[in-house]
Amino acid sequence: MSVVWPIGNRESDKLERQVILKRLKKIRAQKMLDAGSGQCVFTKQMASIIGANEVHAIDIQAYSNECAEANIHFVTGDLNKSFPYPNGYFDIITSIHTIEHLTDTDSYLDEIFRTLKPGGLLLLDTVNLAALHYRVMLLFGYYPMCMAPSRYKISPAKGEHPPYPHKSVFTYRALIEVARKHGFGLVEGLSHTIYPLPTFLGNIICKIWPNIGLYTSLLFQKPIS
Repeated sequence: MSVVWPIGNRESDKLERQVILKRLKKIRAQKMLDAGSGQCVFTKQMASIIGANEVHAIDIQAYSNECAEANIHFVTGDLNKSFPYPNGYFDIITSIHTIEHLTDTDSYLDEIFRTLKPGGLLLLDTVNLAALHYRVMLLFGYYPMCMAPSRYKISPAKGEHPPYPHKSVFTYRALIEVARKHGFGLVEGLSHTIYPLPTFLGNIICKIWPNIGLYTSLLFQKPIS
């Protein structure tokens, strides 16, 4: 029986990638932007799934060489600020564990909305501040590991995993509501992984109570008119 552990565990990371790629199989898009792409390894996989023929990536770290090898147009940029792309350019924008690292999430969502075509899609994946085990940690006086204010690990969990100094961690419900304030319509929302339950059981529970899953995965659309 497999057990999924918190963020950063190879099994939970693999599961999340599988969830993302499964959702993208239903989508076809030509122009894609991966906001917060890293070295473009997963960007390339996502672009291949949706059949994109023009793929762009932006990250605060300089990964030009790595992304160029994958035929991806890379730009180094601060995602708290304006994007270097014209209005209504992209068919789809992916944001995979990016928003939690930003300080100006309103600017970020505004820029995504601006650069998407009418009818364009936003796939936004992030960690859920209200995950079940984070609620338990708060109950016992600890802070959630996804929002650590110190470099020191203060947690009852075993292991030497580092804290996660994220800047802006949303709950599942709050992120949906904030995105709606920025003009997006929700196409599909789901969450998955409940630590320390077996994968299959956690995902069954998340279908009933998505507010308690560890990972939030939301598909939004910019209105056509």
